[in-house]
Amino acid sequence: MCSHANTPQLNEVAIHPLDPLTAAEMQSMKQIVGEAGYAGPNFRYSYVMLREPDHKTLDGWKAGDDVPREVGVLVLDKSTNVAREMVVDVPAHKVVHNRQLNPATDGWGPILDEDYVAAGT
Repeated sequence: MCSHANTPQLNEVAIHPLDPLTAAEMQSMKQIVGEAGYAGPNFRYSYVMLREPDHKTLDGWKAGDDVPREVGVLVLDKSTNVAREMVVDVPAHKVVHNRQLNPATDGWGPILDEDYVAAGT
């Protein structure tokens, strides 16, 4: 049996707008979020995901064009229990959306492994 026949190849750079995030993009996202003031031992990135471009952008994209890359991030400040919803434009190196979540209307972010440890389960 060939164990690697269907193993996806990870690119070092995004070639298509829907390619998975690269390690370099993840590092850039973390740097950009940190430069916005959300880095350090009390911050957790509980959700990180590529945001798909709108259909018009995607339909008009051709190989060789710049690749639009936005990353959605939920950032939790463990010292204050404040969660933020952020969108980072990686190529532009900036935060394009930053909103504090309201637990009453938005709910809480994902439960982290360290939360289970802290709860003693």
